[in-house]
Amino acid sequence: MKRLITTMLLTGSVTVNVFAGGLLTNTNQHIRFLRNPARDASLQIDAVYSNPAGLSFLADGWQASFNWQAAFQDRNISTTFAPFAGFGGNATKEFEGKAKSLFIPSAFVVYKHDKWAFSGSIAITGGGGKAKYDNGLGSFESQAAIMPATLTTAMQAVNPAFPAITQYSIESNFTGSQVTVGGQLGASYRICDNLSTFAGLRLSYVSNTYEGYLGNLQANIMGTMQSVRTFLESVNPTFAALAADRSLDVEQTGTGIAPLLGVDYKCGKFNIGLKYEFKTDITLENKSAVNTSGITAYDDGAKTPGDIPALLTGGVSYAVCDKVTVSAGYHQFFDKDADMAGDKQKALSHGTSEILAGVEWNVTQKLQLSAGAQRSDYGIRDNYLSDVSFNMDSWSVGFGFGYDINSHFTVNAGCLLTNYEDYTKTTTVSTLAYTDIYSRTSKAFGIGIDYKF
Repeated sequence: MKRLITTMLLTGSVTVNVFAGGLLTNTNQHIRFLRNPARDASLQIDAVYSNPAGLSFLADGWQASFNWQAAFQDRNISTTFAPFAGFGGNATKEFEGKAKSLFIPSAFVVYKHDKWAFSGSIAITGGGGKAKYDNGLGSFESQAAIMPATLTTAMQAVNPAFPAITQYSIESNFTGSQVTVGGQLGASYRICDNLSTFAGLRLSYVSNTYEGYLGNLQANIMGTMQSVRTFLESVNPTFAALAADRSLDVEQTGTGIAPLLGVDYKCGKFNIGLKYEFKTDITLENKSAVNTSGITAYDDGAKTPGDIPALLTGGVSYAVCDKVTVSAGYHQFFDKDADMAGDKQKALSHGTSEILAGVEWNVTQKLQLSAGAQRSDYGIRDNYLSDVSFNMDSWSVGFGFGYDINSHFTVNAGCLLTNYEDYTKTTTVSTLAYTDIYSRTSKAFGIGIDYKF
């Protein structure tokens, strides 16, 4: 049981990310991204995040934006392990997790005067969701599944006539959440008619919570389903601790600050934007209400690394005509240079890379339609994946509209659908093959208002 809860906790120390972007970063912070993810050369108010150097090309005056998003994910794992047949009669089990966040707000503000633009934003820059597994996971159950054979061998070594144990049952559940709130301030300056620069800072606050239970382990000992712990107490109280119930209720928090730099070049129908976000060094500290796992890393006051990786983005937009603009972008996350819990960054083959493309059509003077796509390659390898939290290479498609109510108000609405490629991982547990097939889908919807004063 201790080994089982260890698996649960160590694999649980990863973000629950319901948005598009890297392993630890959200890039969809404005509804315009849902409409068309290729926003890295934007000259709209969403450029506060996606292309801040471009803000000095806006019209003079104040602009603000308020956005609301909701995101939903299905995280399903099909696990095959022969001993699972002892609990339900089937060696393959389906473990379903749901992650959702119904209220994900963001706000942007810009003041532009002459060659200067001053901007700020507050948004959910990482995570934002809660994943819940009502019936645990294969990694929870696998150690319990081998208990019948292990206990049978131990008892028959003392008494060869001891009847074989072939069935077991266990109760387990796990809920994990992660939210990173980012507050950003910066200034853009137009050096000449075509070139602008940006410098700023982002303060990030991280809050992770993990709650889990593993217990009530039972088996058909001598023909009757009974508590394994109670049976072991009757045999040897020392061994009974191995079957004790385990619980966890811990919150991890930490803060960090990182510089941001940007440059934008505008020439005729072309615009090119570049941005670099430095790594945010963050140390997470535990506040543990309950930790009967025996794992000191989750003790109250214990600290673990939780850096936010550096990010380089680049994009280009081109006005094909008065009504149609096409855009493309590239993102490179430096995940392997960020310190993660358990040094998980070392298991990646490379940092996340993304390619984006999109188009916007001004149907009328008031109505704009847009759509785009994003390809994400996470550099995932077997040692990085766990069934509590997993990312796989994915395709995202976004679409939506903007409507100018008047010269001041614009309403944006959009949807972003992400499909992750299935990933199969095979390992061994007690010399037996253990296979997980990971699958995942994600949906995000949102509406927002841009306002020009």
